Amino acid sequence: MSVAAATSLRFPLTLGSLLLLIGLAIATIPRMAEFLAADACLDRGGSYDYTLGRCDMFRRHPYVPWFKRTHNSSFVLVGVALVSAGIGVFAVGLRHRASGTRA
Repeated sequence: MSVAAATSLRFPLTLGSLLLLIGLAIATIPRMAEFLAADACLDRGGSYDYTLGRCDMFRRHPYVPWFKRTHNSSFVLVGVALVSAGIGVFAVGLRHRASGTRA
């Protein structure tokens, strides 16, 4: 197999992997930052105000689900779309790699 053929077989796998990683980062990083902030607040004995996004040491606040407190879930939708595209491209790359053909 020539270098050009080997490179063309790796391209879908590399692109699929990048789409997966970028999609997962877009979908999870904003939620993880809030989770870590709420966890740190609770560790200090406070109550996390999900509406304002801050720790309150004096009042107790109810938990508000993420989909109720956010009006723009497009980051998650974009992340899921990228993950789906990454899985598809990765699967095509694996199929072509197994058959020895170019993508």
